[in-house]
Amino acid sequence: MKKPTNNIFLKLSFGPRTKGTIGFIILSTAVLLTYQNCGKKKEIQIVTTQALTAAPLNVAVESALLDQCTNGGITLITYMDKNINGKLDEDELVLKSQNVCNGATGSAGATGATGSGSGLIVTKAPAGSCPSGGIQVKSYIDENNNGVLDLLEKVTSTSSVCNGINGSNGDSAQITMTPATAAQCPNGGSVFTTSTDSTPNESTLICNGTNGTSANISSSLASPSQCPTGGRVISTSNGTSDPIYSVICNGTNGKNAFITTTMAGPYQCPTSGGIVIATWTDGTSPETQIICNGVSATNASITTTAANPNQCPSGGYVITTSTDKSAPVSSIICNGQAGTNGTPGATYLTGIVGPAVTGKPYSACHHDFMYLPSTSAGTAGWLIFRHQKNGTADQGVGTTGFNVWNTDIADFLLVAEVGSTTYCTLHYDPIKLTLSYTVNDKADGLDGKKGTISLKSENH
Repeated sequence: MKKPTNNIFLKLSFGPRTKGTIGFIILSTAVLLTYQNCGKKKEIQIVTTQALTAAPLNVAVESALLDQCTNGGITLITYMDKNINGKLDEDELVLKSQNVCNGATGSAGATGATGSGSGLIVTKAPAGSCPSGGIQVKSYIDENNNGVLDLLEKVTSTSSVCNGINGSNGDSAQITMTPATAAQCPNGGSVFTTSTDSTPNESTLICNGTNGTSANISSSLASPSQCPTGGRVISTSNGTSDPIYSVICNGTNGKNAFITTTMAGPYQCPTSGGIVIATWTDGTSPETQIICNGVSATNASITTTAANPNQCPSGGYVITTSTDKSAPVSSIICNGQAGTNGTPGATYLTGIVGPAVTGKPYSACHHDFMYLPSTSAGTAGWLIFRHQKNGTADQGVGTTGFNVWNTDIADFLLVAEVGSTTYCTLHYDPIKLTLSYTVNDKADGLDGKKGTISLKSENH
């Protein structure tokens, strides 16, 4: 189809009006711009010849860049507004781009007489000027500036902007669909044929695909040798290959868990009571945890003042303590008088007997020791054992929880007061000054453990 060719005119008229004023009318196929500057009438005409489509022309006005117009100005862009949205889009054809720059500011001239304005009249173009229709634009000097062409006012120019001539119709397109032959498509299909008034037929063959094979899935109980705890055997096949088997077994049962809660006894929580929580699973021994209630506290205060000479001749302090529920109690602590230096005395050693038990507040032998050497008897001395508080009824050996042994005895046992459990067998070597132990108690899994504690000190 041949497209029409139109001549496009962009006309700029400058008349006697205030500086820097510009007016424009956007038409369907052309743009007419009028510019008045410094009382002088100027006219710029831009002509371009382009092959146009049925889309209308439009003009976009943008600010000119400084490298285009040193004193500022505008850029006029003539383009094909194919979507008729009045905006220059990225995919629209630009026909012409021209800068209209401001002139440099001149010196002020003398005040001139009041000038006349310019006017425009836009009417439908006569058929003789525009066979396909269009508009006619008349410009005139508006002597009295009333915006109307009066009888005595003269038309200075007349221009016609015509619509383009309609192009010839394009070729008609046809498309047909017929069944494909067995030779073309063994499984059936279609033949699509397309053509236009001026082009030969063109055929496209689209065949149906072949049918896929059927899939088979079956499930059966697994044998005891496959799944001792039971399960299923899944078989899959597609009819053309050997089956694939998958065995899915049931999991084994987990252990049962147990938890009990009982009231704590006075020996476990002597102050405010509490609870004993026991937890275990099948095949394991219970583990207990004692949670005691807290006791109510009272506010306490302590003050310290210097003692007077009557109270402490060598100086000292008066310490006064009180609570919310008791009267103040004063204690005088005096500095002692300087004494004579004494002879060096014996030192002592302390520690636990046996290895520590993980997660428990006691060692494998359930006792702490203190060794007191004797300076007068050579290697002779005393061993003091104290039963560790381990959260049970067995709180000590004897009425005080202490047991004192003379180191002349070499072998002895550490035995519980309640239940007569033998915790450890001990041996004291007075020559090497060592205390050896063997764990007998099986409760914490450390029975048979052996160790040696050195009782040597730098001062004995």
